[in-house]
Amino acid sequence: MKIIILGASGFLGIHLLEKLLEEQFQVKVLVHDTPINLETDSFHGDVLDPNLLDNVIDDNDVVINLVGQMDKLSKFVDNNIVASINILNSCIKKKGIKIFLASSIAVYGNNSLTTSSEDDTPHPTKTYGLVKFITENIHEHYSNSFGLDITILRFATLYGPCKKSGFIVELINSIKDGKVNTVFNNGNQLRDLLFIDDAVIGIIQAIKKSQKGFNIFNISSGNKISLIQIISILEKLSQKKLHINLTSNVNDEQYLLADNSKANRILDFSPKTNIEKGFSITLKSFQII
Repeated sequence: MKIIILGASGFLGIHLLEKLLEEQFQVKVLVHDTPINLETDSFHGDVLDPNLLDNVIDDNDVVINLVGQMDKLSKFVDNNIVASINILNSCIKKKGIKIFLASSIAVYGNNSLTTSSEDDTPHPTKTYGLVKFITENIHEHYSNSFGLDITILRFATLYGPCKKSGFIVELINSIKDGKVNTVFNNGNQLRDLLFIDDAVIGIIQAIKKSQKGFNIFNISSGNKISLIQIISILEKLSQKKLHINLTSNVNDEQYLLADNSKANRILDFSPKTNIEKGFSITLKSFQII
């Protein structure tokens, strides 16, 4: 079995690749614009090439699709929807392929204070979640129509060393540069944060416990934390005051929370890193502490 990673140069991809190589998996990665600074087998190409994987994947390979983070809207749509169709069309030509797609709990939309489970009907409220949900539906269609074994991994908000974007990175950077951060909803919005090492464990457990047919798992901490609490922890660990402009305006989902009990039960997935430890490691990587 060979594991093929698409999107290995991204935040999740590079951490996953390091762990897979450490555990001596046979890994092959797609290189497009960003080179991979790890010694591993690689191939060049673009996921928008419909024939990209025809001569790369073999029977019984594992394909991990991490491509498609938010960028320009047109590129974001292409790298999720068009690329997925190309990848899936290559996969149906082989036998015994297992596909793992990185999605997001953003597909659930603005849920209530109760955590979202995989059985809940998604109602994405932002473009990011909508495109991810459409991409999931494409994968479900291919699984049902062609018998592909496909697992959707809906990740909570990821954080950790080497992350380059997102609200946590903005807060951490402002510790250095003193920039004022505008915090919407008075900082009361609740999020499910997952440390990057735990996200990687989630993927590896999904591979080791791979399922038949079409499956969805929340890969989340299962806990909730408000933005005000996040700011407080960052200030405590860094021993510095963040410059915050609180506003009652609501600019994003008030609650994004996900139940990970299905992943715990079936995949033996259990996050190990609590929020203070995760933030401490992250701040050290940013040379804040």
